Order: sequence, then structure tokens, then C-alpha cells
Amino acid sequence: MVPYGQVWRTGANNPSTLEFDTEIKVNGQRLPAGKYALYTIPGKSQWTVIFSKNTELWGAMGYDSGDDALRIQVPAQKLKKPVETMTMGFAELSDTGATLNLSWDKTQIGFRMESEVDAIVMTQIKELLIDQETDNPGLYFQAANYYFTNDKDLTMALEWISKSVEKDPKYYTVHLLAKIQAKLGLKAEAEQTGKKSMEMAEEANNPDYIGLNQRLIESL
Repeated sequence: MVPYGQVWRTGANNPSTLEFDTEIKVNGQRLPAGKYALYTIPGKSQWTVIFSKNTELWGAMGYDSGDDALRIQVPAQKLKKPVETMTMGFAELSDTGATLNLSWDKTQIGFRMESEVDAIVMTQIKELLIDQETDNPGLYFQAANYYFTNDKDLTMALEWISKSVEKDPKYYTVHLLAKIQAKLGLKAEAEQTGKKSMEMAEEANNPDYIGLNQRLIESL
């Protein structure tokens, strides 16, 4: 249905579009922030994937390579089971990106999209928490959680989560406080905080956090 060696709209009538509010990398190649129409040139063993700046065309009529923002080559994989309806889906999700797979009949192609998440998040933390005062306990919690998860300054994370708990204690924010204390080697404090979080989780009837606190306390 889709011939080899010709530009295909890669969608139904209008081409599918992808939009990014920050610069990303597609299979390691930079693509500026913006909205792009997705075109492809199918081949037996390899496809060309095209990100076009012209998103207003109907089909591929009027396609101009001069509008290309990026072209990449990707291998065509053979599927064991056919996919009746052309399907696009995200796989291999991570904190920094995802793989977009296109599957149809017995063929699948895919490409990896990555964003420099750490630089973006650190800029936001600086703007919202470091360069100015805030009384938002949610921001303190999110920043502390990011620092804890990504092995950054735990002393700063402790300061932020302490402010969050002081302003609006929740069983999950108190649990994060316990984890940060434990990671800093403050075992007695972590045990006491973990017990407090577990009591709050029991009151909220949340078995997940009851178990999380039990395992944290046992590990201490």
C-alpha cells in the first residue's frame, strides 16, 4: 500500500505531527523546539524518517525537502505477528525520553527521543526555589525528591523536604524526609520519621506507604 522509495505522509490524509517545547535529540541528532510533520521514505531494510517544518500539507502533495528540519535513517524490523492498523506507540520510557515505534502489517521502525531533563529541571529549581522565596510545600517536595532520586546535594534536599513537611505534612512527604535522613546516616531520626509516616499512612488507609515505611524501618 505504501511504495518503497517515495515520501509518505505517515498518517491518515494529514501527516502526523510531533511538538516539543524544548530542544531534543532524535537518535543522537539535535532537533530544535517546535512542531513538525512526520514524513518517511520506506525501504526494504531501512527507512528515512523526516521531521518537516511544514505542518499544513495534505498528504505528501507539495512536500519540499527544503522544509526538512532533520532526517535520520532507521532500520526496518520484521514483526512475527502482523499489526492490522497502523499504530504509533511510545516504549522504553525513562526520565529522559522514549522510543517512538511505528508498526504496520509485519514492519516496525522506531527512533529514540531524548531531552536534557537535568539541565531543564535544575534551571527551574534555581528560578523557583533558589533565586526567590516560596511558601509552596509542593515545590519543596518536588525539588527534594529530584535531588534525592538523582544523588544531588542531600543537605539541600533535607532542608527543602523539612520545609515541605513543616508547612503541609503528608505521609508521602514525611516518608521522603525519612529516606533522606537514612541516606545521610541519620538512622535514629529516620526511624522516628518513618514511624510517623507509617502512622499517617495507616490513618489514610494507604497500604503502599505502610509497606514502604515498614521496609525502610527494617533496613535501618
